[in-house]
Amino acid sequence: MNKANKSRIVSWKVAECNLFRFDIHPASVISMDKVFHDEIAIIGFKDCAWRCNQNGNTFIETPDALVFRDAGQIFSLDSEYVAPWGAICREIRFSPSTFLNLSENYQIDLAAIDFSDHMVKNPELRGLFFRAHSTLESSDCELEKSSYLAVLLQGLIYEKRAVKTVSNRFNCKPQLRMVVEYLRENFQLNIKLEDIADLVGMNPFVLLRQFRRAMGLTPHDYLQMIRVIHARKMITSGFSLGDIAPVCGFSDQSHLTRSFKRKTGVTPGQYVLM
Repeated sequence: MNKANKSRIVSWKVAECNLFRFDIHPASVISMDKVFHDEIAIIGFKDCAWRCNQNGNTFIETPDALVFRDAGQIFSLDSEYVAPWGAICREIRFSPSTFLNLSENYQIDLAAIDFSDHMVKNPELRGLFFRAHSTLESSDCELEKSSYLAVLLQGLIYEKRAVKTVSNRFNCKPQLRMVVEYLRENFQLNIKLEDIADLVGMNPFVLLRQFRRAMGLTPHDYLQMIRVIHARKMITSGFSLGDIAPVCGFSDQSHLTRSFKRKTGVTPGQYVLM
């Protein structure tokens, strides 16, 4: 557990998977407003609980469950409880294409994955997740790490397979998909609502209303999250915050820090690489 009087996120990579360990200080109040990831995420945690808003519903995520989120799923989180001694959240993220590739490499029969129920209370799978994550963090044996990852993926597929995948990845009108693509490709620019409305030939207020209804957040919120995702990648690559801010479309380093904390729960300085 992090001994300093602050929380932190530790990040590393194994076999095309991004892994995170969120060390939460007992005095911390964590809040993440309207965020999403470009990757499928598996999350397990101990000694804490979260209030989650997802798809217009509010849930309490408890330590006895694993949380599964699809790539592109919009959600907000607030810490509901943190134990007096602190808490630890562990997370594995992988792109949908990586998920397919790993499944093929491990010769796992991939069924469609159902993300409609994002909490799974399976004690065996939860225990496997924590053993796998700890092994992927500490082991120097590639065979041991790849074996744990294969068994975990197999357990995930078996638990969550369904006839139809429930996905949030750009399930919207063509004009709104154009807006999403434009925001992703031009995140470093100072984009106005009128700019994207003209791009797709829509009234700005109609666009704002339809985008919010389809995506669960405004174009501005979506743009800020994309900028934070790119900032996180640049931090991982060793760039300084002063260099990252203008490249990712933030007005200055303070703007970057505020947005980063709002979307991740920690400041860029509390984001640690392993």
